[in-house]
Amino acid sequence: RHPDAALWCDRMHEQRGPGDRQPTTPAILMARFARHLGLPREDLVRFAAIGFSADLGKLRLPKELLEHPGQLSADAFETVKGHVRESVSLLEAAAGVPPEVIRGVAEHHERANGSGYPGRLKGHAIGLGGACAAIVDCYTALISARAYANPMAPEDALAALLSWSKSLFDPALAEQFALATGLFPVGSAVELVGGGVGVVVDQPNDRPAASRVL
Repeated sequence: RHPDAALWCDRMHEQRGPGDRQPTTPAILMARFARHLGLPREDLVRFAAIGFSADLGKLRLPKELLEHPGQLSADAFETVKGHVRESVSLLEAAAGVPPEVIRGVAEHHERANGSGYPGRLKGHAIGLGGACAAIVDCYTALISARAYANPMAPEDALAALLSWSKSLFDPALAEQFALATGLFPVGSAVELVGGGVGVVVDQPNDRPAASRVL
């Protein structure tokens, strides 16, 4: 009912250390994305569920592997990629999970050019939920503190996403995600022209560049 309130709650509990990304961030961003695309309320719930449960399978991976501070070996990366299969396995074993949610989770690491995993799907072979989840997952990773990288500013993360959308993501969906999120999402701390500091408190959907700042 009030997407900005959810964003504020997410910012309040924002992670401070690497390797500890909270699942609420992609869930809230997925719901916001679905709302921006004009999808019905039941799809907002499904999109949020995809974002919330996409990385469930990492519970079955060694913690030291997930927190490895450098580039993984080929074998270690293959193990990490297995979290998608584990996530799907957990969801399939739970009663009442919609098939659209399971498919979105299964496809959230697929890429438009076929370079993703686990199915190396291309283009329209990737469902809407999976294609959106791929964008949200990548954006969330970029703005999060990780063992091997510092978080990026939202505007830099969006710029990177849009540049990669030529090959890795659906360009139209990536553009819509940028519009839905805005260069300075609600809760972002910003430096003002006069040298002061403000916090973005409103992001009009029809004017994504016209943020209201406190």
